[in-house]
Amino acid sequence: MPSQSGSVVGMVNLRGTVIPALDMRLLVGLPKEEYGLETPMIIARAGDQLVALIVDEVEDVLDMPDGCLQDPPRMHTLASRMIGVCRMDAGLVYLLDVEKIVAPADLPT
Repeated sequence: MPSQSGSVVGMVNLRGTVIPALDMRLLVGLPKEEYGLETPMIIARAGDQLVALIVDEVEDVLDMPDGCLQDPPRMHTLASRMIGVCRMDAGLVYLLDVEKIVAPADLPT
């Protein structure tokens, strides 16, 4: 089920529900990389639809401390598709807005 942007690369069976698998690299304008069965995915909700986002790496799942969220830097290429930036002990964490990253044209109908 190809999408207009080409970011839908297949479908994933998630506990009996079939959801589109999208290449996160293509969604944010990075060059395509090869991936396989061991490539990590993040299951997220884009609007009312679940999606599997194929990513390069999943390093950790974090709880964001209250009050850490700041506006994204305006000069960042993806600033319009970010929720914000959080300063953590390990460095900066950029929070992308899945609903702005995954456009309706990216989802199969």
